[in-house]
Amino acid sequence: MQIDSTERTPDPGPPREPGYSCPFCAAHFPSQSEFQDHVYAKHRVERPFILLRGQEPSAHAVLRSPLSLSDIAVTNASHAKVCRDGALPQQVSTDTLRKTIAATSQAELKLELVNATEQRAAPVVTYYGLSFRIAQKAELKRVEEAFREILVSEAITRNSIGSFLADKRTQGPGREYASGLADYCLGIIIKERPDGESLTTPFSRYRELYGRALDTLKDFPRPLARLITCIIRFSLNHFENGGERTGYWELDLAIELLSNPGSASLARPHESVTRRPVCPIDHGTGRMLELSKHLTAQPRWSPILDDECRTLAQSDLLDVTDHQKALAIWAASAWRLGSTECALEPLTQIAEIYPFSRWASKYLEQAST
Repeated sequence: MQIDSTERTPDPGPPREPGYSCPFCAAHFPSQSEFQDHVYAKHRVERPFILLRGQEPSAHAVLRSPLSLSDIAVTNASHAKVCRDGALPQQVSTDTLRKTIAATSQAELKLELVNATEQRAAPVVTYYGLSFRIAQKAELKRVEEAFREILVSEAITRNSIGSFLADKRTQGPGREYASGLADYCLGIIIKERPDGESLTTPFSRYRELYGRALDTLKDFPRPLARLITCIIRFSLNHFENGGERTGYWELDLAIELLSNPGSASLARPHESVTRRPVCPIDHGTGRMLELSKHLTAQPRWSPILDDECRTLAQSDLLDVTDHQKALAIWAASAWRLGSTECALEPLTQIAEIYPFSRWASKYLEQAST
């Protein structure tokens, strides 16, 4: 028996006009530019990211100071996945993520920020690793007590640094802070190379130790940490934060002099200042602070000051960064006291050395016209 089909194939109709169909919705566009504009405006899936105190952390960031909810911003994320100390990841909302970060002090967090707002597009994911090493104030104070007793009251040696790191007050959550202070002190020994220490470490490694200490200590909201980071930046000729005040007036004066020699008034000490030692300073850096203090107190320039500066700037015992500072202090002081001719020699030597070139090249040009 034969069965006839009752279904009919529909008329295909005219061919569809050439163009671009959106894969996310029913929209159709005659030109590629219109299609791209539509996708960018309506279906773009942006990269999710997190900001901690206004900065995006690196893929492997270390956090050493507490964060409040207002310090944490999550953008372009529909949700997040959090893995804590190697446990299985948990999916959380962005609000829960912010609360988790603000409440964490000692942990390793692996984060996946996910933007899955476009159903027909693959989610965009950003990965972060956050290592929390946040100590309480009392723990940091104990580290500072040990630092003051062992490395400030006595001469710095490798043995005393070892005793400091072995002290029970520098253990636990405060260990990170103690390591930064120890790196700074070891950098001083490497730079000064005292006779009592049999050193095989290259002289240049002091910069590495200073840099490592700076990278650690800059994250601690403590007056001591802030002072030492400013000393390190001064030693390494980093004057990006020229207007920052430390309370150590010789340092503040020298930083202002080398950042802006044209400043109308330089930092001066308060009357009847009482002082106590709070941290060691390497002799090269200390000599530069003394030089800036001495020269800014002079009412006029003379050949004796010129010779004093030249002798120090050419000393074989100074590191190259201290040579540069000596030249810069010489040039800035002579210029401030109206001795343009005496400023020419040091200006010529630092006119192309950053960061002093920011003002030295300008002064040199003015003196030549």
